[in-house]
Amino acid sequence: MGESEQFGQSWALVFAAALSGRSGRAPADADIDKALERMVESIKGGAIGSMIPFDRHGQVLMLSGG
Repeated sequence: MGESEQFGQSWALVFAAALSGRSGRAPADADIDKALERMVESIKGGAIGSMIPFDRHGQVLMLSGG
């Protein structure tokens, strides 16, 4: 929680996802940027099935459509 507070934004939950590299190398910065853009668009569209939501206390949240 402390790290996120340095940006001055209040938040209620955070989504986590994984991004693999290739041939034993970490993903390139451009690949990371593209993946983050896709992640944001997925969240905006409600497609969160491939991500894990956490609350401010680090607890996994179970979200349901409604």
